[in-house]
Amino acid sequence: MKKKITYTDLLTDTERNVIQKYLGRVPTELELEYIAMIRAEQLRGRPYLETVIRLDHGAKRDYKFDGQIKINETDTMLFYGGTQVISSHGRLVLDRNYALRNQVANGVVPAALVGTLITPGDRKINCRNILKRALQNHKVGRWKVRGEVATSPTKNNGENLNHVFSIGFTKQEALLPKRELKPGTLVFVVESNANAQKADYDSLLLSLIPDIETRPWFFDKMLIDWRGLGTNIVDFLLENQTGITLYYDGSDEGDSVIVPRWHLAGKLLVFIQPGFEHELKDHCTEWDLDCKKIGCLRNDQQFIIESNSQVVISVPVDVFDFPKRALQHQIYTPEHQQSDKKSLPVVKDKNNYNKTFATLITRLTEENAILISGRKRADAITDVWEHGVVIDDGQMDTPLIMAQADNVYFCHLDPRVGGRLAISNAIRQLACRGAKPLAIALQNVLPLTDDPFASWQGMEILQGQEEAIRLLELTIASREIHLRDRVISLQVSAVGAMQHGVSPMTTGFKQKGDFISILGSHRGELGGSAYYRLIHNVFAGTPPAGDLRMDERILEVVLQGIRSGLIKSATNVSQGGLVTAIARSLVSGSEGLGARIYFSRKLRNDELLFGETQGLVVISLGEEDIMEFERICMTIGVPSTTIGRVTDDGKFTVNELINFKSTELRTLFGV
Repeated sequence: MKKKITYTDLLTDTERNVIQKYLGRVPTELELEYIAMIRAEQLRGRPYLETVIRLDHGAKRDYKFDGQIKINETDTMLFYGGTQVISSHGRLVLDRNYALRNQVANGVVPAALVGTLITPGDRKINCRNILKRALQNHKVGRWKVRGEVATSPTKNNGENLNHVFSIGFTKQEALLPKRELKPGTLVFVVESNANAQKADYDSLLLSLIPDIETRPWFFDKMLIDWRGLGTNIVDFLLENQTGITLYYDGSDEGDSVIVPRWHLAGKLLVFIQPGFEHELKDHCTEWDLDCKKIGCLRNDQQFIIESNSQVVISVPVDVFDFPKRALQHQIYTPEHQQSDKKSLPVVKDKNNYNKTFATLITRLTEENAILISGRKRADAITDVWEHGVVIDDGQMDTPLIMAQADNVYFCHLDPRVGGRLAISNAIRQLACRGAKPLAIALQNVLPLTDDPFASWQGMEILQGQEEAIRLLELTIASREIHLRDRVISLQVSAVGAMQHGVSPMTTGFKQKGDFISILGSHRGELGGSAYYRLIHNVFAGTPPAGDLRMDERILEVVLQGIRSGLIKSATNVSQGGLVTAIARSLVSGSEGLGARIYFSRKLRNDELLFGETQGLVVISLGEEDIMEFERICMTIGVPSTTIGRVTDDGKFTVNELINFKSTELRTLFGV
């Protein structure tokens, strides 16, 4: 008979020794099992935990990733991310999406909710409907969503991953300060009544919060996230340096106190003053909610579980910090693992790419299907493009821009490079709108670490992200790492603020005679490109190298050009390469305009058209502004090349390789 696998099997000898030192004695089997169970996620992802601890220490970060970012002296932004796992039948398998819940729990109505559904390329599912249901699953009232569907170049273990980011605003005085937690404070779990409709769960639960948080007997609240009730309680105790006594009655319901099951997520912990139990229950009854007392805070930092008035577990709260203490004795520096890279097949270069270009645009448009829906708050989003939104609720001093990276697929070819490129891509999307970055939110789904190659991949992604974050001097609003079997997926969302008095830039060409230029050096890299993936059904090669320092300079040039009024349009070059970016600017501009491009480089024709060199930006500017803009580029050190002009003949031509009517392009893009 096989030995039953327990949580203690996850522990190393070093971790067992650290636990024993915390306790000052040998732990009981029950204590050891429970301590390991609470930290099971960290134990399964040791290399990732050690990596982020080391990186945060090296960057001297002493702030919490709590989603709250100060915009100015009076306004605060709440910016969260979350991930959901969805089956091929559209069933929610795992809900790690607390983006929206955290907004409402803080008394803020979200202004925008942005989602990306990453689906394996071989799954025949209705991506649009799955994403729409996942984004609209929370009936909390007024909000607006936008989303996109992207196909993963790898199978992702057959799972659909929905990355969701939510943003809202509030005045700083509206964020209620935390009240002092005193010994004897009662702890309740609040959840939906058994008779309540499941679809109304979030609406009912989150409606309770503003109803009770101004009451004098209310101290604090905490949403239970995907890690489960037990783990959330422990983290709360560590943060507030207090202890607790939990009551366990042996029932299945009581079992939820100690077992951190994911499906218990979404419940609410409420901390209140003793003697006001009936008041809390009355409010819960009004909202069709159930509440149960599960414990009380202590005057010491002990974690105690009682069952039928008998103590079954009694340990210091600090013992649950054992993974970090144990990692002080070990640094994960795995040897470089060689990816099984496939070379790009040699394809015949052509003299006409009309048909190829039409097919590529059609398939990219299908992948990046934009979903927009909402009620009442629709005016908060004033503009939408493939990978972001402009948010202006009329109460902010200046609009905010929220953008997502659209090149996360490169991490499957080179994880460190892919991590860097995703960060810089999201920030470049902001810059092309004229926004200076305020913060980023990271969602990383990384493989379980029992395989050395999987560990190396995940650590390289984190390291690559950190390199870009440090060089670009970014603030992290939220960062999540989720472990899944043989799955790698990531999404980066960034928020930036416009300069006061400057309107957000658009991608569309403005008028006849404007010059079309590119910023950066086009190298024509095709590794991992949409061209090879969607036209030749090949995902292989070496991803674009990327140059973070050049990216930094390009961001500065773009922001200066927009704020000074020199740049009339700006588009990031990414999926589909240079020709796709130019075409997108054309179809986003005024009807009747065309674009004539002549661009010479020592590149193959397909490299010139579809190469996804990272860092390139397509801009348009007036003839009278060329000299002034060139001066800015030379001062900062950014290559700028004029490659064509905006015309009024309604045609799009690139060298002699592509020739389309603008109306045909609009049809391809679905405009």
